[in-house]
Order: sequence, then structure tokens, then C-alpha cells
Amino acid sequence: MPQTLTVDVTTPPFTATALATPSSIARANGRAVNVHVALRSDTPGGVVRLDKVSHTGAGRERGWQLNTADVDGVVYAIPGVTYTLTYTVTEPLGSTAQARAKVVVGK
Repeated sequence: MPQTLTVDVTTPPFTATALATPSSIARANGRAVNVHVALRSDTPGGVVRLDKVSHTGAGRERGWQLNTADVDGVVYAIPGVTYTLTYTVTEPLGSTAQARAKVVVGK
């Protein structure tokens, strides 16, 4: 008698990571610091979008274009501030993943 075997193949979740350079600023002198974000995903051909640039305290930033694939901008080296850049990466089949890059300014 033939037997039926059912196999459930689960596709691992789509992931993306973001890393800011520099990721920390030791000298908190209030000056502008150029930042670049490197994004990686486990599926080639993804579409990247910068959703949000946020900061703690009295942080300031400039040059970031929301809703684009912008990976370069400026943050200010204000003591104790943490900047978070939030991206959405959409892979060719439509799955999405969020990636966050942080820049921490020393005190």
C-alpha cells in the first residue's frame, strides 16, 4: 500500500542588517560628523528605504533623505546622544525586514 509523506519546508525569515561608520564618536565636541551606513541582506536585489532618523536628547542631524536609499548624512557630536537610522529592505518577492544602525556619542 502506498504511503503519503508530507514535508513542511519553512523558508527562513528574510533578514537585513545595518552598520553605521562611525558607530561611535568619542570626542563630543558638537561638530558635524559624516556617517555612512552599510546595509546587508540575505537576499540579493533588495530595495532599500530610509524610514526614520531619530536621536536622544538634543541631537541634530542633516543631509538624510527619508523614503530614499540614502546611506550618507551628518550627525552632530553632542555629548551623550544616540542616533538611530531605521531602514526597510524589501526583497524581490515582497518580504520586508527592518534594519537599524546606531551612532553613539560619548559624554
